[in-house]
Amino acid sequence: MRSRHHHPTQTETAPIKTYKIATIPGDGIGKEVVPAGQEVLAALAASSKTFQFNFENFDWLANPIGTFWSVVMLLEHLGENAAARQVMAAIEAVTANPSLHTGDLGGKATTVQVTKAVCDFLGGQQQEGQARAA
Repeated sequence: MRSRHHHPTQTETAPIKTYKIATIPGDGIGKEVVPAGQEVLAALAASSKTFQFNFENFDWLANPIGTFWSVVMLLEHLGENAAARQVMAAIEAVTANPSLHTGDLGGKATTVQVTKAVCDFLGGQQQEGQARAA
């Protein structure tokens, strides 16, 4: 009696799965990292022969706000709630300024400019906090 499950023989090949991945290289912080990651995934796919990757590269400026929001969650997890509130205040202040919007928000700011603005905001808060403590 023949089995219900068909197992491909060596002469038959199963279809290769294709995974589509969109990439946005980081502005000043990873333009060489994304291609390196793609190279590793391509090597992995070549060795597996069961899947492949189709990369679509977008030359947009990356918005780092999501990364900063992850910092907020990390700080909350560590119990550093005051620090988490400081970073969140910086995010809110920077995103409220249209001149600091990256391309995904309709602006022209770079990742470096947005990061600097957040850091500058935090630096100003630290100085105010030290002045109050004195």
